[in-house]
Amino acid sequence: HRAIEEAEKELPDVVIMDIMLEGYMSGIEAAEKISNGLNIPVIFLTALNDDETFLSAAETKPYGFISKPFKHEQIEEALSSALKE
Repeated sequence: HRAIEEAEKELPDVVIMDIMLEGYMSGIEAAEKISNGLNIPVIFLTALNDDETFLSAAETKPYGFISKPFKHEQIEEALSSALKE
């Protein structure tokens, strides 16, 4: 998936990942590969607020979970937390 390829190429300090990605892989699956394979912290961003999605995403041990619509401060707080680790 393109998200994984970009993470491998750029090696960012943190990834903000939408749970709903176009293509064959969900953001949760991509985040798991990025987090585990590249040891890059992931923050989820999503419009999905159901328990099943949250629990599935939580299994990847993200550094944050931000629901849309969101406030700028939520992104700043999640980034700050992820970058401190």
